[in-house]
Amino acid sequence: EENYWIEIVQYLSEKYQSLVNCLNKSCNTPLHLAAEKGHEEMVKILIKNNADIDAENKLGITPAYDALSLSRANVVRFLLEHSAETAEAVWQGLQIMMENHLVFFRMKLEMVEVLLTAGLNVKK
Repeated sequence: EENYWIEIVQYLSEKYQSLVNCLNKSCNTPLHLAAEKGHEEMVKILIKNNADIDAENKLGITPAYDALSLSRANVVRFLLEHSAETAEAVWQGLQIMMENHLVFFRMKLEMVEVLLTAGLNVKK
């Protein structure tokens, strides 16, 4: 069934480019939703078709924040490799959201490894 959805996303993002960066009520893009659900293949298709990788929703959350807060390691890795956003910026944003109780976040070892590999400086 997932392949079916991947084909639909592929078709729509190629045929109707304006849909790639459309917004829902929370200003989430299709990339936010794919990242949040951990759909790496859909994330790649959307990026290939010019999705705004650093788009922020109403809370200032980017697709990378969404993926990290839900421990979607492969998606976080891919987004950080292709984004202007740094591991440091993603981590700082998550800390602010946690302090303001905007997100419940469970850090898994794998996610720490992803951030460290992407250049997070823990010596600060």
